[in-house]
Amino acid sequence: MRRFVVLIAVVSVGVAVCTAADVPYPETLRIGETSEAVTLDPVNAYDTASGRQLLQMYEGLLKYAPSSITDFEPMLATEVPSEENGLITFGSDENGDFALVTFPIRQGVTFHNGNLLDPWDVEYTFERAMVVDPAGGPSGLSYNVFFGVEFNSIGDVIAAFGQEGAKRMIQEAVEVDGGGARFKLYGPLGLFYKSLVNDRTYWGYIVDRDYSIEHGAWPQTWDIELGTDYKMGPEGAASPLYDIPNGTGPYKLEEWIPVQEVRLVRYEDYWRGWEGNHVDYVITFNITEWSTRRTMFENGDLDVCNVPRQYQQQLIGTPGLRTVYGFATAGNSGIMMLSQINPQSPFIHSGRLDGQGVPPEFFSEIDVRKAFCYAFDADTYAQQIYLGEAIPSYSQLPIIFGDAVYREYVYPFDLEKAEEHFRAAFGGRLWDIGFKLTLEYNIGNDMRRASLEILEGAIESLNPKFQLDVVGLEWASHLPAFQSNQIGLYRSGWGADYIHPYNFIQPYYHSQGNFMKPQGFGDPAIDAKIAQIATETDTAELNRLCHEVQKWGLDGAYTIPMVDPTGRHWERTWVNGARFHAMGASANVFYAYDVWKASGGPGFTVDPILFPDMLVDQW
Repeated sequence: MRRFVVLIAVVSVGVAVCTAADVPYPETLRIGETSEAVTLDPVNAYDTASGRQLLQMYEGLLKYAPSSITDFEPMLATEVPSEENGLITFGSDENGDFALVTFPIRQGVTFHNGNLLDPWDVEYTFERAMVVDPAGGPSGLSYNVFFGVEFNSIGDVIAAFGQEGAKRMIQEAVEVDGGGARFKLYGPLGLFYKSLVNDRTYWGYIVDRDYSIEHGAWPQTWDIELGTDYKMGPEGAASPLYDIPNGTGPYKLEEWIPVQEVRLVRYEDYWRGWEGNHVDYVITFNITEWSTRRTMFENGDLDVCNVPRQYQQQLIGTPGLRTVYGFATAGNSGIMMLSQINPQSPFIHSGRLDGQGVPPEFFSEIDVRKAFCYAFDADTYAQQIYLGEAIPSYSQLPIIFGDAVYREYVYPFDLEKAEEHFRAAFGGRLWDIGFKLTLEYNIGNDMRRASLEILEGAIESLNPKFQLDVVGLEWASHLPAFQSNQIGLYRSGWGADYIHPYNFIQPYYHSQGNFMKPQGFGDPAIDAKIAQIATETDTAELNRLCHEVQKWGLDGAYTIPMVDPTGRHWERTWVNGARFHAMGASANVFYAYDVWKASGGPGFTVDPILFPDMLVDQW
């Protein structure tokens, strides 16, 4: 075993290495994952599996500068706008103060179908995102910066400005200005670069206007009813472009076989070129069975592999493998409870409080929610499943946010407290009658399965009348069940879009947040505090507001806090050039364009500024 840290920021692609014949599939990067993309259209992509593919095929106006979470470099734009270069100016009108931000657009860039990129594509990309406003999608980030943090949906814009006023506001939000695109922002300028136009915010990747319209997307006409016409549902296939991507990135789609694999091939006319070392193909296999992934990884049929933490000891010391670990991640997870489960859900069985099911409003009862919170053993989960590479979460704000985190374990594992609340629920009837509930996870996600099994074992130990079943569904069945609110209790997580407490507080605690909205809880007074968090510049006040919101969420027991893990990544030792950025490290997401395969190469690129604690072992 060798343990080392590569203290360099960039790997030189001209390193002389041995392209040994024993490196299989030398021109292809083969990745083994446990779930597949929901959509390949940036407008309604808000999941890691989709983002992992989009990162290779599309691009934003900017990209993060090396070793930074605050500075940016040009990508499809040719300059980073600033006051100093005259590309940011300020004004005010009847709607308030605003910033005008202009991006000169790079010339000579082509989409995968050969169409030239122009400013009209940029205008269309962001106008379309606001018009179609996909349910459960990322468009709230657009409304936040274009109109203010109190705007989270197209409905909010219509309510404030009316139909015609909303259309005017959206059209004025992004306009072509000569060879550039000009953005009019009433919301926080500080969030704009971080949440909408960089290489890690895939909902801001630029799409081809003509190609999109030709294939049935919004035709950029305004004789429509906003909030109804072209409004997207939560399904990935709600977009006519979901399986026909056309970006400007280094790789283009060759084939997507649902449930099996996504195959990308390099785009020969990519504007940054192909000098140096690169792979020609990127294949992501959806392999839900761990034993299959393990065999393929050990045999060299996978270059990068999703390894559930509880199985990593099976690979430690295996010749030809490398693991990267110990690094802080901007992400966490929780177990969410819905106030109103879809009455048609098969997971609530009888649908009544009769011992053979649960009513749809089961988790609207606060004593039920608190009982479930006390019944989750986060310490066991951290030690036995994460093998000590995690700590129990205080709340849904990750520990990396320091003093903004409300540091009190409100729900330590306590079966006596859990029993107390179960006995109080539904006026005492629940304890006497019992209940039956199915807890569901997507097959292949063994970390989710383990967390639900821990909860199952603890709750069933309290009362023989409590029946919980943990079952796995294939992704194709799991996703529609989740989207239609059939899963009353589910485990999910959040990876940072940008580094600010608001990016976690809003989805978990705001009434219109990605998690809280389907949960059906929320409070207007808390929403107002969350809006303050987005713009607050005084650190002490920011921390105070964050504490208030977290305490409200904990008191209401809407979500069961789980663990804050450190990161871990697995690859073959012939993989070179992969590197993480803080925005993708929690999900092990990297640019395939940076990667090549060869024995004896420099290996994984560690950024000592972003990840000072990162370690690498290989055998």
